[in-house]
Amino acid sequence: MNMFKPSALTLLMLSTLLTACSTMSDKKLPPVEEILKRPQAVKPQVAVVPTPDGRRGGVLPVLSVINEKGRVDGAVCRDQSAGSALCKAALAQNRPKRYEPAKTCSNQTDANGEVQSVCQNVPSYAEHIYLLYGENDNYKGGMYRQMTSIPYPPLSEEKGEEGTVILGAVVSPEGKLDSVKVVESSRFRRLDNAARKGVMGNIFLPSVENGKPVWSQVNIPISFRFEDEDVQN
Repeated sequence: MNMFKPSALTLLMLSTLLTACSTMSDKKLPPVEEILKRPQAVKPQVAVVPTPDGRRGGVLPVLSVINEKGRVDGAVCRDQSAGSALCKAALAQNRPKRYEPAKTCSNQTDANGEVQSVCQNVPSYAEHIYLLYGENDNYKGGMYRQMTSIPYPPLSEEKGEEGTVILGAVVSPEGKLDSVKVVESSRFRRLDNAARKGVMGNIFLPSVENGKPVWSQVNIPISFRFEDEDVQN
């Protein structure tokens, strides 16, 4: 029995749910939906850790709230569906206290009429995705979140190439993507290569068997169809 498997609906809801847990901070932290409007300081990081008491675990993202100077003001759980105990366990994990400040730049015209790029530091956030596992937990891992859409290769589009690629991704117990290979070809090498390259930057979680993270493999279908605005997987 799976302990917690995030569905597509769950992932979509994460960005709108408020959290009941946060780290102690001198500053009042903004709500989750406001944090997610900020630039992201780094790519989301995955951590696979046991629950403190060995009880049932779950998957829980934590957002570090970063100010203009790159310092972390505190952290909040991105959602509360996993419960307050798991939220506290995730918040108790060690995370960086400082990041390179995020910047936004814009073109401005000076007194001499010359256009210059002016940049300034802005608040940002960092996301840490925790797979917390208990002593008896079982969890089917795989691709947790697609970070970007997979572009249709221009030459394939020009030549009318369509098809579905099935990829086999191997995920380590630490949640690292070890390898991706083509299990079933679309019959077009360009589509196969585009699919393989496209999933490399996504976020994966390992499987847990009897309370232990293990190596796992998941098959991922990627379809290239002209009627689709985006590539569906």
